Amino acid sequence: MDVINSLEALNKFVVDRVEAEGSLFSQLYKAVLSRDEVINAPLKDMTSQAEDWIKDACPAHLHLNHGEYVIGGMEHIINEIKNKPNSNRALYSLISTNKIINSQDDPIPSFLTFQCQIQSNILHCSVTFRALEASNFMRLNLEEIRIRIMNVIENFPNIETIELAIYSFHTYINKQQSMLNKPEIDTLSVSGISNILQNEPDKLKRLIDEKLTPTTVVDINCFEKLEEIFKENPPERLEMMTVEILENLKHVISSGEQYREARKKTSNSLNIEHRAEEYTGYIKGLRKIL
Repeated sequence: MDVINSLEALNKFVVDRVEAEGSLFSQLYKAVLSRDEVINAPLKDMTSQAEDWIKDACPAHLHLNHGEYVIGGMEHIINEIKNKPNSNRALYSLISTNKIINSQDDPIPSFLTFQCQIQSNILHCSVTFRALEASNFMRLNLEEIRIRIMNVIENFPNIETIELAIYSFHTYINKQQSMLNKPEIDTLSVSGISNILQNEPDKLKRLIDEKLTPTTVVDINCFEKLEEIFKENPPERLEMMTVEILENLKHVISSGEQYREARKKTSNSLNIEHRAEEYTGYIKGLRKIL
């Protein structure tokens, strides 16, 4: 196989393989990058998102990010390399065993470790993933990795080449999978939802449409807020339909709870598909009558 020398080419190589062969297990993907490639060839469509994913505090619009798991991690890597360039401890790890045990279906990072070492003028960089969604998430992950590598090489002007190795336990494609961005309605307060319900009904429907996107995070909080609104202060235009709407909300919330519980037991099964279809079906029904 020809040497891959850009992140764009690496992304294409992985996507093409998964599209041709299906899900892959225990794969190692490699690229040899120049210093200039790392600094001057970002995956521009993902830079802003990647910057959000490495912030120390998780942005409000994300269910999680990576930065909150590795506060101080990059400083440690840089200092470790400065003090001992051939150290095997210039790395950070996003989650411990304690974080994994009993996490069930709560969101945790798929990005596990980032490790570096300098040999001569080469930076060796190794990254591990427990799972890697190739069609969308991989571009985001690659841009995050590029930024992290850039943070390192800015401190070491002698580095000319970066040898990148990415290990993925499970590489797959799910083009409908969300990027763990929270739907806007999940970021709103009760009063915020109530105001949109009263004054911008078309916008509310658009916000509910976002809840139909496939996701690994089942959040029913916005529907519980809607239930509170219709129990305490329904908008005048829908007052005659309050009973019907509350009944529909009960089904949405109940099916969402069942879907969430099912995902705690398994991530891939016909039962999960059935629960997801039932949940989104009730959401569609609610949307029609609001």
